[in-house]
Amino acid sequence: MASQIMSKVFTYSGKMLDLSDIRPEAIDIKDIAHALSQLCRFSGQCRSFYSVAEHSIRVCGLVPDEHKLAALLHDASEAYLGDVIAPIKQMLPAYKKLEDELMAVIANKFGFQWPLPAVVKEADRKMLDQELDTVFSTPLINGMQISPHMIKLEFLSIYYKLKKTHEQQEKNA
Repeated sequence: MASQIMSKVFTYSGKMLDLSDIRPEAIDIKDIAHALSQLCRFSGQCRSFYSVAEHSIRVCGLVPDEHKLAALLHDASEAYLGDVIAPIKQMLPAYKKLEDELMAVIANKFGFQWPLPAVVKEADRKMLDQELDTVFSTPLINGMQISPHMIKLEFLSIYYKLKKTHEQQEKNA
């Protein structure tokens, strides 16, 4: 039995993602938002909780409109694989391969470019530089620390706005 579930990730919504056979129908934006809002950046080595979802929202704010969805979802694979810090990820080529395969399915499902456009990669690097300057103090937006639940709601709100805009653009094309 244990060997049968070794490649499976059970999700918040009750779905199951088989990492040996990644299917788009197993990917759910609510699972992504939930997991990323619960996942702390920097292996939790910050003074207070700072989520991957909050990081993604901030990266989204740094790119032009046509790249916002890719920026919001640039770390979506971490919802299923966890946030492996860069120094360790470089030592794990099998992890990187799996991450790339999963991101290709996610990008195809949600309709953004994979590999990521240069503008998104640059925004991610810029945000990392900013985070390294501030992440070891309390993350604040408008003077308040943000809970994982509130970040999840903000992440979903941004996603649904981007989705609606994209659908309207396709309809007008």
